[in-house]
Amino acid sequence: MKTPNGWITTTIGDVCDLMTGGTPSRAKKEYFEKGTINWLVSGDINKRIINDCDGKITKLGYDNSSAKFLPINSVMIALNGQGKTRGTVAMLRIKATCNQSLVSIYPKDDKTLLPELIYANLLGRYDEIRRITGDGGNDRRGLNMPLIRNIRFSFPVSIEQQKQIVSILDKAFAAIDR
Repeated sequence: MKTPNGWITTTIGDVCDLMTGGTPSRAKKEYFEKGTINWLVSGDINKRIINDCDGKITKLGYDNSSAKFLPINSVMIALNGQGKTRGTVAMLRIKATCNQSLVSIYPKDDKTLLPELIYANLLGRYDEIRRITGDGGNDRRGLNMPLIRNIRFSFPVSIEQQKQIVSILDKAFAAIDR
């Protein structure tokens, strides 16, 4: 497929940083009780726009796990999950961490690539993304960071054109949801 003039074709991994998180030990209630740090799990991805979450961990839980703070405006993608969760994407609009079943995707340079464009692109490619596991319909098989890094991605160089595309796609997805 030929890339239109003024567009770049690359992979997610070439233009984005990917991060995942971790789960504090469930055996230590002090890692969760009265927690104030937002901690996302795969079920949160179904919100599409994440402005809050039920999961919380404590500072002690954060310090004793591989959970990391994710960039606000990250595109979140579920690595696994039964049913329709795997491959589902959402936009993160709050300061949060996550467990290891989610990956944050954020442009290496958000002045040249809008996170919202990545979100719209991946949202529209749900079935394709689920198929890259090569699982032949096995819902138990998951995505992983190398697979996500290698997803081909085309986008216009112009930020203004990216904003126009996002606006058009936002309206289309809203119409589909209705």
